[in-house]
Amino acid sequence: MRRIRAAVGITLFMDSVLYLALVPFLPYYADKFDLSKAEAGVVLGALPVAILISAVPTGWLAGRYGARRVVIAGNICFTAATVAFAFAPSVGVLMAARAAQGLANAACWGASMAWLTANAPSERRGEQVGGVMGLVSAGSIAGPVFGALGGWTSPEFAFSLIALLGVVATIVTVSAPTGREEQPTAGMRRDLSRAIRHPLVIAGVAVASMDAFCAAVVNLLGPLRLGADGFSEQAIAVPILLGSALGWALASYAGRLSDRVGPVRVALVPGIGMSAMCLLLAAALSSPLVLCSLFILGPLFAFQATAVYPLCTRGADELGIGHGVVNGIMNLAWSGGLVIGQVGGGLLAQNSGDEAAYAAAGIVIAGLLVVTVACGSRRPLALSV
Repeated sequence: MRRIRAAVGITLFMDSVLYLALVPFLPYYADKFDLSKAEAGVVLGALPVAILISAVPTGWLAGRYGARRVVIAGNICFTAATVAFAFAPSVGVLMAARAAQGLANAACWGASMAWLTANAPSERRGEQVGGVMGLVSAGSIAGPVFGALGGWTSPEFAFSLIALLGVVATIVTVSAPTGREEQPTAGMRRDLSRAIRHPLVIAGVAVASMDAFCAAVVNLLGPLRLGADGFSEQAIAVPILLGSALGWALASYAGRLSDRVGPVRVALVPGIGMSAMCLLLAAALSSPLVLCSLFILGPLFAFQATAVYPLCTRGADELGIGHGVVNGIMNLAWSGGLVIGQVGGGLLAQNSGDEAAYAAAGIVIAGLLVVTVACGSRRPLALSV
């Protein structure tokens, strides 16, 4: 179990490094390729669009052909795509590499979490997920460091180093044991249709979407606002790094708390915080408040990400379907929230101002909180076999 958790942890560490390393560079790419806010949102959105398309198929393949194999393929894809991203000569190549990173993300997250939860005792699933989320938060700490390093050297150098992490993750995954394999179940369509009607899976979708909407709008509009106000890449990276450090410190506690009081309760508090933060930004937008929002995302993410996998895999166990399927649905929800938040938020901010985009995100998250409470407290729906 320790070797599997190490392989899953380094894989997701690598992915979170990449995700947040790009955020401080948004002003750089906006200037280099003369991007508007909406176009910057499209570049960011290329990754979640690819996840949106591939999340469920890669999750189902994990149960069909083995989660470890899918993770290895995802790590190789990540490495190649990141090299292409580092030396992209145009917006088109940048977006294509970003999309390939999204495909790798879908494979790595859905399959690796299925690999982990299938080999973890159900009563300690939150603890195991929390340990991995600690490494995800550590990657979020390292991501801004790579961003700052790229500001001092070059983006090509920073992203080449991140590609080396993909090589390390591939080696660690290849050397890890296969562990307990989930038995192949019915076809993907049948598993999917059963899963999306289960209230615990619906609640998990709502929780995953909360984080996506909040992170999409804040990580897009926040750095652009700070860049316009004269903040450097290094200054933008600092609150992200500090928030990720706090998330890393809290992740294991969040996992144990999820096992003790239930994942729904653990997810509600950060959801309320995300909605309130977006509404506050809509009411009183300022650079200090934007810096605070970039900081607070770290601990809020740690709690919600730790809660969502025990929540949805409990539903998978009740249905007797593979964890990869429900993990793929969670990736689908997360990527869908990012696509809508980044592209829609960018358009709304461009046409109506940043305040309107923050207000819309806050209202959407509040609605998702209602869905989480309603579905998380319900008994499973009657499902036909």
